[in-house]
Amino acid sequence: GAEQPLISKHQLELEELQEREEAFGTRGSGRKDLVTKQKRELRRLREEEIKFGFGVLSREYLNCSEENTETVFKATKRVTEASSELIRNPNETLMLQALLLDLPALG
Repeated sequence: GAEQPLISKHQLELEELQEREEAFGTRGSGRKDLVTKQKRELRRLREEEIKFGFGVLSREYLNCSEENTETVFKATKRVTEASSELIRNPNETLMLQALLLDLPALG
């Protein structure tokens, strides 16, 4: 997926850290900080991709706006709410499933 280049970069960073640890010892190597930073970067990438998908989904509903404006309004509002919930929702999969089940069919 889109995260593969970032995962490769993270693997390289961990390999470089391991080489430094072997050369100079593990004390104060910063492994925990590096792993935390890498997890944060992956989460940020996933959130950006999901938000991009939300934008595409909203545009599709807006393209159907002439047919049923009330349905389109509710759908785009629900997508916007889901985008806001993304920040504090630890279970992205469940949130996305709930959103897709809540949205009306297109067309």
